[in-house]
Amino acid sequence: MKAHAVYCLSCWGHAHQMSLNEWMKVVDAFEEDGVNQVYFWLSGLFRSKIYPQTFIYYGAGMDTKDIHELIKYVQKRGMEFFLGTGIFAWLGLDEMVKIYPEIEAKPKSFWSPEWWSYGLCPSHPKSREINLNYCLEMADEFSEADGFYLEMRDEYGPCVCEKCNKLVGDHGERGYGSSKASFLEELSAATGYLQDTGEWDAAYYDWILRRKSDSRWSWLNARWAEKYPGLDGREHPFTELSDQIIYWSNKYYLPVMDTLDDFKKSEKCSNYGLCYTFEPGARWIELSASKIPDTLESVSTKLYRVAFKEICKNPKISNEEFKEAIFNQLFKPNEDKQLLEMLLSTHKSYLGLIGQSKLQEKVEAINFYHLLFFPGSVGYKDAKSVKKALREIRELIEKNKQSLSNVHNYLKTKELIRCAGLTLLKEGSDYCHRFTSEDFLKKLDLILEYYECTDRKREKIKKQSSRKPYF
Repeated sequence: MKAHAVYCLSCWGHAHQMSLNEWMKVVDAFEEDGVNQVYFWLSGLFRSKIYPQTFIYYGAGMDTKDIHELIKYVQKRGMEFFLGTGIFAWLGLDEMVKIYPEIEAKPKSFWSPEWWSYGLCPSHPKSREINLNYCLEMADEFSEADGFYLEMRDEYGPCVCEKCNKLVGDHGERGYGSSKASFLEELSAATGYLQDTGEWDAAYYDWILRRKSDSRWSWLNARWAEKYPGLDGREHPFTELSDQIIYWSNKYYLPVMDTLDDFKKSEKCSNYGLCYTFEPGARWIELSASKIPDTLESVSTKLYRVAFKEICKNPKISNEEFKEAIFNQLFKPNEDKQLLEMLLSTHKSYLGLIGQSKLQEKVEAINFYHLLFFPGSVGYKDAKSVKKALREIRELIEKNKQSLSNVHNYLKTKELIRCAGLTLLKEGSDYCHRFTSEDFLKKLDLILEYYECTDRKREKIKKQSSRKPYF
């Protein structure tokens, strides 16, 4: 594979607060992983002088001077640096609809909350002017960068204004696809790295096809599209679309053997490249802002990185070969292969529990009030969904209780040589072990009972609970 890329989403949670020194530590890890292309998200972080409203991350850990230093640091380590920004959408650019409401895209359905926009219409002249100026200003400021990483607005759904929705061909092609393509034509002097979720528009894909061998453009297969619509009215294999298709995988939240299977899809993209994800601040409790550089060595991230490194070296690696590579990298000079199986099984339990961290906090506090009346505070739409999630946690713990206990006891009794794998195993085991304790299970059962009983009995349960609920 030619492209060993990483997509850095510096926009979620508190990740924008990371300093230059913290990002340098992350870049060092990218170098260890064999990365040669860094796609760094800057939309919303870039301090535009033309459109100052697009800078939305107050308290950002890096200013313009720091970003220049980061680009230099990346390139000194043999990697290319690409400027990440949205096209007709995404963080920063969305702010412009507050000033020019006429440029806002018209959605198929109104799913966005009041504080969010539907992105910009790709057909509106003012929208195109703003997006082009923003990109060119960014390119001028960071002229030493190696190109753009452009993420289209498609995840919002197509704009269905009169111009975008107008049919422009015989096979369902609409103005929406043609407008996106013509805008990209205006940026064709720059190297483009495009994430596209695949709106079904033949005109847009025909524009890409006509650049099949243009080395300035690479295309990210971001949602594993296997087919694309042609102007002949038929669907064609996605691999025929370009010689430079990169598969983007963000499956760091899966057990590592499943992550490996997902990485192997890169070979079906003509094997040009693979892109993995580093998005501190998103999704995981282990990606806390105060410890972002440390998360490079956390259980999920470390295994994800090992999988990326090995698949880039050998895209045809078998599961057994991969397990051998993990063992050699993480557990040697220990010889007990049981350690690897323990790590893989513990990691599965860890993922199931860590994804429900908000629920666990409320359980530990025996917080009946929030769980029952504010399901949104723990990520669910109603009390019924919370109850279902609590039952799933209970079943997961019961199912894995014995194996987690075996890991915990093994690490206490065996004489083992210190290594990275043991640190990961202990981290995962200690986290899971908290939720197999009798104290935690007693609280969990108390809350489940609370959900299922009468009001009178609920009062009795509240009085019996070891901790006063928060009212």
